[in-house]
Amino acid sequence: MRALLLGLVIGLVGLASASSTAASSHHGSHHGKGGKKTAGKKGSKKTTGKKGGKKTTGKKGGKKGGKKTTGKKGGKKGGKQTAGKNGKTSNKLPKKVQDQLKKTAANPNVTPAQSGALYAGMSGYSLSDGQRNALSELAADDSSGLTSEQREAISMLLEKDAENKDEQLAADDESSDNADGHLQLRRYLLLRNETGEPLTIQVQFRMFSGHGEWSWFPADPRRSDKALKYTLSPGKALYLTDGESRVATSKVRIWAEGLKTGTKWVDYKDQDLWLVPEVSKGSHHGYHDDKIQTVSMQLTRPADSPELLAALARR
Repeated sequence: MRALLLGLVIGLVGLASASSTAASSHHGSHHGKGGKKTAGKKGSKKTTGKKGGKKTTGKKGGKKGGKKTTGKKGGKKGGKQTAGKNGKTSNKLPKKVQDQLKKTAANPNVTPAQSGALYAGMSGYSLSDGQRNALSELAADDSSGLTSEQREAISMLLEKDAENKDEQLAADDESSDNADGHLQLRRYLLLRNETGEPLTIQVQFRMFSGHGEWSWFPADPRRSDKALKYTLSPGKALYLTDGESRVATSKVRIWAEGLKTGTKWVDYKDQDLWLVPEVSKGSHHGYHDDKIQTVSMQLTRPADSPELLAALARR
């Protein structure tokens, strides 16, 4: 009898233990589900998951922002605007260099032609071969009385001008390689007077005949100074014509003189000014476009210079 009671007690204790374990297991399972709701995968995705990150620092946002400020299209377009439209470049010389160049231009030993070339370079205009030669001679002239800083400033000006020319030639080569449109051999020339005084402008230019040959008009500059003569009022503009209609040409000889001051501009009186400087792979001057382009020449005089300057820009 005692053994029977002992077995019954052990059985009840085992049943109570099993019930406690089952209850504990059920409670633990319920607690785990609650944890998933607050710290599990779904909760994590809602606060720090992929979707939330994409909204603030994702691929689309970063790419769009970068393109707007430093993207390829923006950079290329900016470069094109600064170097082409007004005939000037945006990368100016440092102020200290410009100060030295101004002191050089005021030197009594510096010729008017050299002074004009200095102001042209400081203003950002492309220098002609004659202007570059004049400045090279000035920097090498020991009797000019220039300081070492002034000679160095002239060297920097010539280097900057050469860099600008190389960039323009590279752009011309790229345009030629693209070969968009028809091959053009000529451009129109538009003259603008921004000097503040009336100008007399004289021009000789090459004409393209129907037989595929070039000839100078009204005379060959190698044999005669005979030229077409225009009088251009300040603030006005006119196209190069043959006396009847607008003319497109490949290169010109051109010079000008102020009617009030008598100031002369003769950079291209004795050398050719190419309106089509691009050279194709066949060594022929030409460019590709659906229509004949225009070169605008602006004649001006800086406020602190007695010299006439000319700036060229294509459009």
